[in-house]
Amino acid sequence: MPAPRSCCCSSPKARTTTYRPFRSTEPVIGAGPAASSSAGPDYRGADIPEFLRGRTLQTGLTMERREDLNPDLYWHGVTAKRRPDQPALPHERGRGAGGSSSVNGLVAVRPEAADVDAWEQDYGARGWGFTEFLPALSRMETDLDYGDMPYHGNSGPIPVIREPEEYWGDVDRALHDSAREAGLPWFDDYNAPGSTGVARYPGNSNRDGLRISTNHGYLDPARERDNLCIMGDAHVVAVESAGDRATGVRLLGGTVVRPAADGEVIVSAGAVHTPAVLLRSGIGTGSELRRLGIGQVAELPVGVGLQDHAIVFIDFTPHEGRYLTQDLRPTNVAVHYSSGMPDTGPNDMCILGTNHNYWFGNADSGLAVQLNESHSRGSLDCRRPTRSSIRCSSSDCSRTRRIFRGWSTVSSARSTSCPGRHSAGSWWANPAPPGGGGRVRTGQGRRARLFHCAHGRRG
Repeated sequence: MPAPRSCCCSSPKARTTTYRPFRSTEPVIGAGPAASSSAGPDYRGADIPEFLRGRTLQTGLTMERREDLNPDLYWHGVTAKRRPDQPALPHERGRGAGGSSSVNGLVAVRPEAADVDAWEQDYGARGWGFTEFLPALSRMETDLDYGDMPYHGNSGPIPVIREPEEYWGDVDRALHDSAREAGLPWFDDYNAPGSTGVARYPGNSNRDGLRISTNHGYLDPARERDNLCIMGDAHVVAVESAGDRATGVRLLGGTVVRPAADGEVIVSAGAVHTPAVLLRSGIGTGSELRRLGIGQVAELPVGVGLQDHAIVFIDFTPHEGRYLTQDLRPTNVAVHYSSGMPDTGPNDMCILGTNHNYWFGNADSGLAVQLNESHSRGSLDCRRPTRSSIRCSSSDCSRTRRIFRGWSTVSSARSTSCPGRHSAGSWWANPAPPGGGGRVRTGQGRRARLFHCAHGRRG
């Protein structure tokens, strides 16, 4: 029997569990889907709060921020801004077994094949083209709608499901109808190679509508294995090294977990915390490590090239008397399409119908307009051992202003001033004709700078 493989993980607080030093074949530093391991508290999937387990994402329950309701399930002190003049806002990251897959928006969307092929063709990552990547995607899933297709899986740990039309909300139907009137094709399987246009939005829940995170799908079935040790509330300070070889994982409190002589240390703590761990370990650019007062082990571009997809939310005031069932999923219909702008690939844009706004308060609805293909790059700054900030460029926001041509949904919108949220108003039912239409006006008479649509009959 091999020595146990441990998951040595980070926690945002000084609170930590004390472990005796021991040797592991492969210590894994990680929290979420990439590592399928535990950071912060370790808990079984069944112990996740009920409102995070369901597909409604708090509809009708509260206007409080989710991380305030369950602070142990979120990292605190991580902030992000898209422009230098923008105030820093919280950057929500899941903490604990399953990481962000335990608290996010229940979306099971695959990457575009052309984007994956670019890893190999443009960046030299041999063996990482879509043809080689597809079997791994299929092994992850049990697609409950298309599991018999050759490009899907039917025996993986994560179920993928799409909501039947009879359970759609009013915004789902309005977005579907407007997009189809505008000539976009219907392609039900959003994740199929070559899919584009209007589709049902897939999610990682079972037929009972319950979230299946990587904690449910991967960790829970493996918890009784003799060769797995899960360490909850184990705050990783740094990876220790000798020369160019990792020799251990140092935890807050002084415990060091050593790999076996022929083992390795796997750092898989996500896009935000992996660079933070590496920087604290002396792996990064000389200038950044000097700023932090950390001795350099290796010169590598750590904490640069971060990507995220910008989303602009258009907030609607629904019709009076509008009825939402308590189990309505926020988004069941999406429109992914190509903007046709220079240097963009297929489906670089996406519009999501949002029956209730689980981001900013559940009384409202609207459209979420997102960039599927990000051209801007950001960087991560470590401010102190447990806090990080992310800086992004504003080029993606500028691109959003140039390329979105929208459709309407139910009723009219009202202007909002929530940070990170953009105003719009007076949305209409007819799609915009080629070349655009009239400008959308806000409730205060200001003109929305981001979107165009046609003025037509009232929705």
